[in-house]
Amino acid sequence: MATIHSSKTRPFPSHHTVTPCTRTHQIGALALVIITFFLTRIFDQSLNSSSFSIPTSGQYRSKNDVIRFSDSGGSIFWPQRGYGTHLSLKIYVYDENEIDGLKHLLYGRDRKISPDSCVKGQWGTQVKIHRMLLQSRFRTRKKEEADLFFVPAYPKCVRVMGGLNDKEINQTYVKVLSQMPYFRLSGGRNHIFVFPSGAGAHLFKSWATYLNRSIILTPEGDRTDKRDTSAFNTWKDIIIPGNIDDGMTTHGSRIVESLPLSKRKHLANYLGRAQGKVGRLRLIELSKQYPEKLECPELKFSGPDKLGKKEYFEHLRNAKFCLAPRGESSWTLRFYESFFVECIPVILSDQAELPFQNVIDYSQISIKWPSTHIGTELLDYLESIPDKDIEEMIARGQKIRCLFAYTPESDSCSAFNAIMWELQRKKFLFGWEEMGTFVYSSSCLSWKNLSRQMNPSHHVVPRGVPEKGCSRIKSAVCSKEDARMNRDCEISAGSLNRRSAIISGASLISSVLLFPGEGSAVIKQGLLAGRVPGLSEPDEEGWRTYRRPDDKSGGHGVGWSPMIPYTFSVPDKWEEVPVSIADLGGTEIDLRFANPKEGRVIVIVAPVKRFSDEIGEEATIEQIGPPDKVISAFGPEVIGENVEGKVLRSEVAEHEGRTYYQFELEPPHVMITATAAGNRLYLFNVTGNGLQWKRYYKDLRKIAESFRVV
Repeated sequence: MATIHSSKTRPFPSHHTVTPCTRTHQIGALALVIITFFLTRIFDQSLNSSSFSIPTSGQYRSKNDVIRFSDSGGSIFWPQRGYGTHLSLKIYVYDENEIDGLKHLLYGRDRKISPDSCVKGQWGTQVKIHRMLLQSRFRTRKKEEADLFFVPAYPKCVRVMGGLNDKEINQTYVKVLSQMPYFRLSGGRNHIFVFPSGAGAHLFKSWATYLNRSIILTPEGDRTDKRDTSAFNTWKDIIIPGNIDDGMTTHGSRIVESLPLSKRKHLANYLGRAQGKVGRLRLIELSKQYPEKLECPELKFSGPDKLGKKEYFEHLRNAKFCLAPRGESSWTLRFYESFFVECIPVILSDQAELPFQNVIDYSQISIKWPSTHIGTELLDYLESIPDKDIEEMIARGQKIRCLFAYTPESDSCSAFNAIMWELQRKKFLFGWEEMGTFVYSSSCLSWKNLSRQMNPSHHVVPRGVPEKGCSRIKSAVCSKEDARMNRDCEISAGSLNRRSAIISGASLISSVLLFPGEGSAVIKQGLLAGRVPGLSEPDEEGWRTYRRPDDKSGGHGVGWSPMIPYTFSVPDKWEEVPVSIADLGGTEIDLRFANPKEGRVIVIVAPVKRFSDEIGEEATIEQIGPPDKVISAFGPEVIGENVEGKVLRSEVAEHEGRTYYQFELEPPHVMITATAAGNRLYLFNVTGNGLQWKRYYKDLRKIAESFRVV
């Protein structure tokens, strides 16, 4: 949930006399529009020939865009752009004894599931990341200084081993989150969750209500699954590698060692079950036609003839190319395993997203082939690649593969450290969001990408094969069409394109030169939620009544019904202050009102199901709790600290059948009116500094007591 406390770092703009729009201003603006039009036309022509060429197979991305290794190979250098020069994170890890119910998500309802049993298999990342963070230099034990918060849970393991069913997992998550004030403080935006399977966050059925702004670590980037809404969001979530058997990622002897290309029996192999998937069935059929080229053995994963780990990797290493088709979801552990037997992975999953693809040029270490073209043309293409090129791809993969291994933090090249870099990138993005301002920079993403999902690009595409069906990875080269629509594409290429730079520059010039004092409002307009006037004319005493318009945008959130309107009264000369979509807490801050001389009003709304899964669609404040419980739970989110000893006044009022809790706190000076209606909790907050409180106390209290939900 958003906080009033956070607004202290964003002072309200001072009111000033508006500069009149003269004839000179109008002529200047028209001239600027004409110049901008012609300049963009000129630069558009140059873009056709230079800015968006497709790379040849031997072309690398800029060295400034990708990770680099020292000559000795012992050190790794992360790109500074967007990530910073060094890691400086502080992450708070919730203790299992700190939150009631957290142990159930770790060990099951009977607490009999061992973490050692959960660390095995392809979902072991949920345990490994937790354990590494507990020992990490990035861990802090002080919540107030934390950049991010990690919520440990092993839901996939607990579910598979019968520790909790789907309903119990959902109820337990809701219970756990309701006990985390810092989660509500940010709307969950700075909290990290690990969901290590193809189901992703869908293991928590109510993820869309509770985790829609949280950071999700998952190997699954599929946005085309069977569900109506994908749980993965490129803007906020992080793709992580799957969990490879430790016996293949250690620095010493491994379960099996790779074979020289000359000793490998097959051109390619696929080791896995059919699962009724079209791509897998085609590979099995293809192996029957060309058994000397493609190996697809009938593997048994249970019973007396169950395939052991050693036998599995011995099969995997016996081909030049390891095929990784889509299964139940888009990702497959086989992609990562291939690097550790020095086999070139061939991705046959169009919607797959890969880890750290902002900084890894996957076109140099893997092949991506359209899943709709699995046939003899695939084998022909693989057979046409010279061994020299294969050896070079393997050598590059040997350097990169350490980023897929969950080795100790002391290893500079590891999956854990790579995740930390990606989290730091999110931290920088959160910093900009809290400022409520977008800065054009080569190290940040565009606001336009909040809702637009990026699709990944071919790594290697044979001639004659259409691109339809292939996803598009964020890389240094983007199509002209994508670049016009997507500034993320432009920025990942190294800078904004010329057209965008001119338009941005024109906006800045117009704000500074032509319309001083008004330009900033023009620039910010694109970032603000829609606003509809709802303020009445002054009455005899000079007071106005605000009623939230029915068609006012903002404040609807995931799965919310239309908001029940509310009203309150303010003296004349109080004005609405725009709420940025970047405000901490986002749509939960529904409204701001202020008078620079007298004080401020902030209206916060939140879905009641965030606090209890048992409250229905017609909530009351009594269902949420008694006054002392409500102020203890939500007061810290308003003032930014514990409310113990600060509550000067607590009253209960009833108006037209609805109950309102009214509180006055000091210090800081704030009055809070709380109620519930529909499926929302309303917090109406009136605050001011010491001088305002002394001079305008009667008016501020009248404002606080005027709040009604209608």
